[in-house]
Amino acid sequence: MNLPKIESLAYQISSDPHTRYEHTEPTEFANALGRFRSADGMLTWWPEEDFFDIEEAKEVVASFLKDWEVYASIQDRPGVLRFHFDHAELRQPATHDSGGGVVLAAVAAVALSAVANVTVTRKKYPAPPLAFQATTEVELAFRRWRAYCEGREPLLSMAYFIFTVFVPENGRSRPEASVTFAVEESVLRTLSGLSSVRSGSDARKFTAANSVPLSDHERAWLEAAVRRLIYRLGEHAGGAALTSIRMDDLPQPPPIVGSKR
Repeated sequence: MNLPKIESLAYQISSDPHTRYEHTEPTEFANALGRFRSADGMLTWWPEEDFFDIEEAKEVVASFLKDWEVYASIQDRPGVLRFHFDHAELRQPATHDSGGGVVLAAVAAVALSAVANVTVTRKKYPAPPLAFQATTEVELAFRRWRAYCEGREPLLSMAYFIFTVFVPENGRSRPEASVTFAVEESVLRTLSGLSSVRSGSDARKFTAANSVPLSDHERAWLEAAVRRLIYRLGEHAGGAALTSIRMDDLPQPPPIVGSKR
């Protein structure tokens, strides 16, 4: 029995309520998975490998699409790019009666509703990652950062969690993490120190005496450092060539603070 082969999968491209893609430039690229084209609100994938089951094909490309969503969010803001499966095109194998193969449409997902309260119109979709992988660690860190951006988690507890991804309890030491991820040790020390000792509504723990709230500059430093470090986790997982993240790469002057770790 000749099963129809999957010719392509198509995904609707959407975003958070504050972004709209309009009159976007068509973009094509290829990687080990196959050929991709984004245009007119759709991403189409023509797989390099032969697939005869839609769910199997979706599973193969899912991790790359997740990498792309997380990568774009870290580069910009959470939810700036989302993919939703729309349909597949199947090619019926050629027979003596039909001659060449016939392309059949396999309809899938329900159409997305239009987004409201649009504030930014873009004419380009975020570029796909070249060497970035949204591993479990990356996704955990990304979710905590997204929760902060959405006002669901304080900055200091989120920032300290990111530190523990790099320097887990009973795991890597700070010097080991510095070498493994190519991050200047002073960056990790400052991240740990600020998120541990500052007080106020963002505080990770209550401090009875000598409480010092975050300054605006320290808040800006933490926000920039956390975003850059989550991106570094994905770069490391994706096998990218790593250039050291230094204090000079983050908002200046660097905060001065001590740390127990």
